[in-house]
Amino acid sequence: MKKTFVYSTLTGAIIFALNSAYAQTPNATSQNVEELEEINIVGSVAKAGKVDYMTPRSIAVINDETLKNWNLDQLDASLRYEPGTLSQVYGSDLDTNDWVKMRGMDARLTIDGSAVYNTGYSHWTPNMYGVEAVEVVKGADSLTYGSAQSGGLINLITKRPTAEPKGEINFKLGNRHERGISADISDKAAENVRYRLVADYNKKQGELRGTWLESYYFAPSLTWDISNRTSLTLLASVQKDVGVPTTGFFPMQGTLYTDLGKIDRRTNLGDPTTDSLNRKQYSLGYEFTHKFDDSLTFSQNYKFNMQDVKQQSAFSNGVTVFPTIGQGAVFNDVITRSHSIDNRLTKTWTRDNYENSLTLGVDYQHLTAKGAYNSYYMPYSVPATFTPLYTLNSLAPVYNAIQVPNNTLARPNYDVTQRQLGFYLQDQIKIGNWHFSGGVRNDRAKGEEGANRYKINHTSYSGGLMYVADNGLAPYFSYSESFVPETAQYKPTEGRQYEAGIKYLPSFIDGTFSIAYFDLKQDNAFTPSATGNAFQTKELRSKGVEFAANFNVAEKTAITLGYTFNHVKDIRETGDEIRPALIPRHTASAQLTHQFFDNFIAGAAIRYIGTSSNGTADNIKAPAKTLADLMLKYRINPNWELQANVSNLTDEKYVASCFYSTCYYGEGRRFSANLSYKW
Repeated sequence: MKKTFVYSTLTGAIIFALNSAYAQTPNATSQNVEELEEINIVGSVAKAGKVDYMTPRSIAVINDETLKNWNLDQLDASLRYEPGTLSQVYGSDLDTNDWVKMRGMDARLTIDGSAVYNTGYSHWTPNMYGVEAVEVVKGADSLTYGSAQSGGLINLITKRPTAEPKGEINFKLGNRHERGISADISDKAAENVRYRLVADYNKKQGELRGTWLESYYFAPSLTWDISNRTSLTLLASVQKDVGVPTTGFFPMQGTLYTDLGKIDRRTNLGDPTTDSLNRKQYSLGYEFTHKFDDSLTFSQNYKFNMQDVKQQSAFSNGVTVFPTIGQGAVFNDVITRSHSIDNRLTKTWTRDNYENSLTLGVDYQHLTAKGAYNSYYMPYSVPATFTPLYTLNSLAPVYNAIQVPNNTLARPNYDVTQRQLGFYLQDQIKIGNWHFSGGVRNDRAKGEEGANRYKINHTSYSGGLMYVADNGLAPYFSYSESFVPETAQYKPTEGRQYEAGIKYLPSFIDGTFSIAYFDLKQDNAFTPSATGNAFQTKELRSKGVEFAANFNVAEKTAITLGYTFNHVKDIRETGDEIRPALIPRHTASAQLTHQFFDNFIAGAAIRYIGTSSNGTADNIKAPAKTLADLMLKYRINPNWELQANVSNLTDEKYVASCFYSTCYYGEGRRFSANLSYKW
């Protein structure tokens, strides 16, 4: 994609937005909180309709309002206040999306219910301005989309046409030389045709010296209400990211231990003279729904995702004699493609105090990754990888202009194919105060990675029971399973979760409260090693408690609280038990927003992340840290709005986590100001 095309697209969208804006009548002057429009999303994790809070397991939805209010413009950042989730575990980065743990384990990412290839450096990186909501299902769940890691599901709902016309233009400035402009317009093209145009441009520097990212994004969508029973939505997006990527791997000596000297958190131990990133992402799909009558609905959604990533990154590779470190590099030139189609038929029966919603479905996923990929570790790399051996002074780096060799040995072919055909049944029954949900799914999965192949047939089960008392208390219990197929030399990973809890919808206050206990086990889990490889362990076990509260005090004050206790252990074949790296036992968060005047809202948040282990028998710990965030929003007039956000308000300098002998600095203070014109 050429810059001229992207600039013209953004300019056209903004000019069109201004014309549309002045043609609209201004909304009410009061600064009411925007709410996500209540529409059934075909690509939602709730395949039978809207996500229901009163369901017997832990499910959360982070809406567009929260993402905007707290400037959560990266996927991992969007989960920083959600109990049971741990984001930015590897510290500060420019474009992370998969650095997320849920209940101590990895989670699966989907976009509008569609699969994306998400391995290594070919991970899908969503533009969060194009996201309407983040759906989070905590714990094992292969009932919804089949193959999935045991930590849970993260499903992004992208923006699509709204029922009522609206629009906005945003101008953004921030520290680290950040600047951006974006536009979001939704309107009618005809009586039964609606459209939406979303465009975003952003450029900023990274935490590490010499790193930067420039991003372009455009996402048009169109909804055709064919009749009062039939609807078709077309969705597309194109994105380009270029820059110098962040490789924030630091030795333990100089970060956690500073007796011989301290490495500044902005030090780049990669090589900004040669590191580079060029990533293109495309998506195209549709969502179709037809109601045969008020009780029988057919839904189908399809999406094609494609990503082309070219990346070279140097990184620190252990200490020789401090402050001298070795260096390695990674080279990635891979194109990934994914096709996902999901068909389902939902029948609903309603009678007096009885309601039954039964869904039968079949889906298919086909993912490929082709190109070249390799990592080079000095002095452990393949022959003739580097000449000479590159080292770096971690306290005062002088870069060596590392060049990755261009030969077959150094750049082996990377060829992966994955296919999955799934048949599922889901049932949700309400009889008086009793709520039951259950389902069964059979997946036939096969794949190839070079000479390695797998072919499995796996059945997953899920079920839950809840009693909703008249006073709003709703105790529940649920069971769920997950699986991930592996190549022939490895066993499939399988997860099982038991969860019990109480949800509460009080009548005397506007809010929700919940507490959940979970027992999550993953068999044949992969544990990374210090050399960068991974091996399968006997069992990864995670137990814990989550508490969440979201309520309004009076009319103008909102409070959100969250706490997680998570005890995770890695049980090896030898019987040894190791505390896995990165996962703290205690995390907590609190958010407070207050509307002081009709046109002024202020918010403050606190995040606590407890100590975490480095994943070895020595159990070396990264210290606990407490971070503060701030949000200010001022409505100048009915159309213009000014917002300021600060994360890590006190600019705490901290080690986010450690993995074996490598540590990761957390993100420093980040400030941004956003001027918006809305109609």
